[in-house]
Amino acid sequence: MNRKIIVLSAALLFSALLCLSAWDLGGTLDNATTLTYAGDLLFLQEDKLALWFETPLGRSLSLAVQGSYTYTSERPYLFDVDFFKLAGTFPFPGDRAYLLSFTAGRFALAEFSRQVLDAAVDGVQVSWRGPRLNASLAAAFTGLQLTPVSPVSMSWADINTTSLLAPPRLLELLELRFPELFKRQDLLVSVLAQQDLRSQAVLLQAGDTVEVAGQGGRLSTEYLGVALRGPLGSLFYYDAFAYLGTGRMLSYIDGAYSYEWMLTALGGGGVRYFREQWLHSRAELRFLLASGDADFADFFEGNRDGLATTFVTISRQDLALLFSPRLGNLALLSLSYSVKPLEMLQTGLSATLFLRPTAGPISDSRIDPASDSIYLGSEIDATANLRPFSDLGTALSLGLFMPGGAFRASEQDPQFRGKLEISLSF
Repeated sequence: MNRKIIVLSAALLFSALLCLSAWDLGGTLDNATTLTYAGDLLFLQEDKLALWFETPLGRSLSLAVQGSYTYTSERPYLFDVDFFKLAGTFPFPGDRAYLLSFTAGRFALAEFSRQVLDAAVDGVQVSWRGPRLNASLAAAFTGLQLTPVSPVSMSWADINTTSLLAPPRLLELLELRFPELFKRQDLLVSVLAQQDLRSQAVLLQAGDTVEVAGQGGRLSTEYLGVALRGPLGSLFYYDAFAYLGTGRMLSYIDGAYSYEWMLTALGGGGVRYFREQWLHSRAELRFLLASGDADFADFFEGNRDGLATTFVTISRQDLALLFSPRLGNLALLSLSYSVKPLEMLQTGLSATLFLRPTAGPISDSRIDPASDSIYLGSEIDATANLRPFSDLGTALSLGLFMPGGAFRASEQDPQFRGKLEISLSF
């Protein structure tokens, strides 16, 4: 009976919103077809239908919802709520240069580099915007997202979970931005923390046999970041950032399990050249460096000697079309160039060099544990994006990855991937 009352009340509330407010709705249909050759030919088909609804609630509030159905050749169906957010913006009385805003519900959350955290979460974010300071504070939970779509993954327990829901982690993010602090340069400061809300792993020892009851240990981490970005003259732009990470990781040292401290680092940045008169030409040189640890036996919870120094991100990233390991014990240098030969067509070409700063493991299991080579490989990617109409877009991506000496001998053949994407809005 209570369930019927709740459903009826929700239906009445939804109807009232439709009647009392202006509203807008639509949808998207996305198709992605991928062919990969890595010794064998692999085919992946993915289709996603998304429907969205948006309505204002008074002068300062708005409600936006999007749900979707996804089909893949590996999973025939997946239903999800992509976002469900209530947002509000409130000008400061007497001075519209200052704005207070908030977002609550399910929304995308990322820190300024998008390398440590970039994921959909459930929570609340409050922001303040002014001429000299932009600030935001967010608190969110990841454990209500679905595992197949959530990029949040940090520990042995995360990658081996059988749960339909993503890892239960609590996030807090404080960001400060000082626009044009000096010579048109922006300074950004970020404080990010996450707590693993799983139950504590129980450490058992009987004679010479040691085991961890359950599935791995808990991993909670904190990050302090700083960044600078801005123009270098009229045609060049740059950005540079660095993160210092800490926390405690389950380790196996001297025949016993214990939680050891982490001290890790991540740095990166790039220089961009943009010339609109030359067919919107854009050239960019980027680098990333994530600290590693030579004494790790495995990438996840592999610490075997004191302080753990392999950087661990909260969410996974896409670094290239084919080879995209997690940011930890990894360095990369990328050079890219894009041009628009037609108003509806943009083409691009990029080359990426992958290295590891120590001979310790990375997240890719194809690496030879006996190899001390730091060269992981190189990748060349080409893209073409065509948008003949405002509601129709297509993208073709081609990638060639050439593994380096750190790979096992059986895994050193070149790998190829082609991906065709079509997106229709209605």
